[in-house]
Amino acid sequence: MAPAATNVPTTPPRVVGPATKKATRPTNQLPQSMIDEARMVRKEAFDPKVHLNYDPPRRIYTMKEIGNVNISFGDGTTATWNRTTDSEDGTSAVAWHYDSFPFVCVTMLSDCNGMVGGETALRRPDGHIMKVRGPAMGTAMVLQGRYIEHQALKAVGGRERISMVTSFRPRSPIIKDETVLTGVRGISDLSTLYSQYTDYRLELLEERLRLMLKEERRRQIANHPFDLPKVRKFLVEQKEFLDSMLEELIEVHD
Repeated sequence: MAPAATNVPTTPPRVVGPATKKATRPTNQLPQSMIDEARMVRKEAFDPKVHLNYDPPRRIYTMKEIGNVNISFGDGTTATWNRTTDSEDGTSAVAWHYDSFPFVCVTMLSDCNGMVGGETALRRPDGHIMKVRGPAMGTAMVLQGRYIEHQALKAVGGRERISMVTSFRPRSPIIKDETVLTGVRGISDLSTLYSQYTDYRLELLEERLRLMLKEERRRQIANHPFDLPKVRKFLVEQKEFLDSMLEELIEVHD
């Protein structure tokens, strides 16, 4: 007889933030040539009919295949397995890390013609490295960076490697949200960051309470018995939700 399944609570990976405690000005100036070239670019209003050419991914790599949470790659992107367990060979542009937000969309903005490298490397739970190859301008990769350890590898042969990272959270208010501010606190205006964080978290809490209240009223109308364990579980989850906010909304001193 197979053993009964048990719900074991999981703890999200720890996020390591930047060494700076508050947003600071850069110490190295941008090359003047880059500034002059940027000023010559003609500004255009975003038009999805002109600037978007979306193709659905040919394949979605599942949790079973990479030994972790869901991940998908844009059209034309391939993934290969690197059977080594250590890639600390000086070829990384960004160190191994977890993101502060549940989902990230990494969009390549640079022209990758002639570029060698520049892949995104994912570290599987067994230590093996998975590289997402074939970056091209306009392609994007969506992954749960909060739970998948990853890094950007150095690129050679091209002028630059510039990518845009857009963060997302689950739309549904009932899905557990494990967003932290560790990775962005040191590079953000704290007043703006804390205000936006508080707004969306309180909106989530408000929606959860409304849904629970509707469910409780339906129970009363149906004359069903009060479900004490369920209500207590819900309240404990919301208490943990508020406790996590208190851990993130902290005073930062220089």
